[in-house]
Amino acid sequence: MKRFSIEIKWSLIFAIMNLVWALIAKALNFDDTAIQYGQLFNTLILIPAFVLYLLAGFDKRKNYYDGIISYKQALGSGLILSVFVAFLGLITTWLSVSVISSDLFANTIQYVTSTGQMTAAEAQQQFNLGSFMIIGFFAAPVTGLILSLITSAIVKTKKSQTLATTKIA
Repeated sequence: MKRFSIEIKWSLIFAIMNLVWALIAKALNFDDTAIQYGQLFNTLILIPAFVLYLLAGFDKRKNYYDGIISYKQALGSGLILSVFVAFLGLITTWLSVSVISSDLFANTIQYVTSTGQMTAAEAQQQFNLGSFMIIGFFAAPVTGLILSLITSAIVKTKKSQTLATTKIA
């Protein structure tokens, strides 16, 4: 497990960030009176998610690979992080919609039906804990893959740095 300790650490930080994001959304009434802006707000979580993936990559490069990391190694680390994020996401999703914002589904169903976006049956099928858990569990690795592909290109060390360090060592 020591091999994955950095990914575990950053997945826990990611989970905390998710819960803080849910608390901010609740404080800004994105689960109630400002529900029409909730989806936009929740999309913005990609910004801190990108930053956390980037920081995790730099942490892995510095503290596991001694300052030298290939694109493939960084990508592998990001993908492992994504798996941990997906599993912790089940817990943070439950906490977010059951504890922090327990009226989210009822309010969302009411909003989308009153605005004619969905029928009540369609809304109830889409906006429930089971649906959110499944979507989140499968979306996390896909999003993590995209974030990892991008951040790995930033985190990797250049070939000249790798060669210079290899020759010195």
